[in-house]
Amino acid sequence: MRKLARNVAIILLTLSVLWLLWEFRGALVLFLLSLWFTATVRPLVQRLINNGLPRVIAIMMIYFVGLATAAGLFITISPSWLSELETLSDRFVNQYTAIWQSWPEGSPLEKAMIAWLPEPNELFSVVSLDTGNPIASGVLGFFTGSFAVIGQLFIALILSIYWTADRVRFERLWLSLLPAEARVRARTIYRDVEDGVGAYTRSELAQSLAVGFLLWIGFLLMGLPYPTLLAMVGAVAWLIPWVGIVVTLALAFTAGLSVSLLLGLLAAVFSLAVMVATRLVLEPMLFRREYRSSLLTILLIIALGGTLGLIGIVIAPPLAAAIQMAGRHMMLQPSAAALSQESLEKILQLEQHQQRLREYLEEMEEGPSPQIENILERLNHLVARAKEVLEVQPDMEDAGSREGTPPAPGRLGT
Repeated sequence: MRKLARNVAIILLTLSVLWLLWEFRGALVLFLLSLWFTATVRPLVQRLINNGLPRVIAIMMIYFVGLATAAGLFITISPSWLSELETLSDRFVNQYTAIWQSWPEGSPLEKAMIAWLPEPNELFSVVSLDTGNPIASGVLGFFTGSFAVIGQLFIALILSIYWTADRVRFERLWLSLLPAEARVRARTIYRDVEDGVGAYTRSELAQSLAVGFLLWIGFLLMGLPYPTLLAMVGAVAWLIPWVGIVVTLALAFTAGLSVSLLLGLLAAVFSLAVMVATRLVLEPMLFRREYRSSLLTILLIIALGGTLGLIGIVIAPPLAAAIQMAGRHMMLQPSAAALSQESLEKILQLEQHQQRLREYLEEMEEGPSPQIENILERLNHLVARAKEVLEVQPDMEDAGSREGTPPAPGRLGT
């Protein structure tokens, strides 16, 4: 009965946690977004800090440059794609009017299709912004959702500045919730996953920009209609595995087909060549492919897109990368000897830092204060004690595995 009560309590606790996460999913999404931004910019910030800049200035510089670049790119291309969008809408109206003038007297298939389409006047009233129109409501809902996503991204960006500036305190906070013996491994997994997600995001952004730029140049040289609009769609669609490539090829072929069949085929082949070259040449230079699962990404896009909307589609790819990296770390259990050797190397590096610090303090005219001397002595004692433990543990494990009995305490090499 006691075991049954414990299992029931665990199940109820798990369900309660899941219910709370669902109820506060908005805050959870902001939290995940802020961690995502932090993982993306942290190496760039650390590089500036290593070059001698203060942490606050390095953080402000990276975030300012990133926001300024995004805003400048949007302002630069806005006149072009807005003009193309206006031209596309005018062309659609003219083409639809021409269809309604010719198809009623055309083939039986055209007569059957025109019976299902609204007249031009009815179509214009349907797409108007009158209250109650389903299309108008959908368009307004899309733009409203887009502004909501932009607001959430901005809030997450502000939070990410805090996580970037105070990483150590944040790690101490959540690591304190774990048992002491699991904290080192948990921190290692968290940092590796954060580094991997940051590398993945930077890689995807670089590839998306490269795809958009190359498509724009090629479409311009081919004389394809709406080159900027198509290149923007291709750059955004690149972030969605498999589906994005199909959408880009279909739109490029359709735009070229409006001029000629040859141009449509040429645009589709060029788009495919750009995306394949980006995948095979640029991606291996930026990110290790074994960390990426397209199937998991698509499943999360479907699941999160249906529950969270556009913001779910935004966070699905990095979340899929984080899940795969964390699972890979958890399945690969490192041996105790490997962990001891890695920790021992870190302690040796710490000893070198201590020696340099001691030399620096000895060169001071006034000498170190008693408080600093006390801290250094305690640190020396802790390092020595940790080194003893790490040197004893492999020897104990080897002796125990050979004899099957607990070994006598001793130091490695003595």
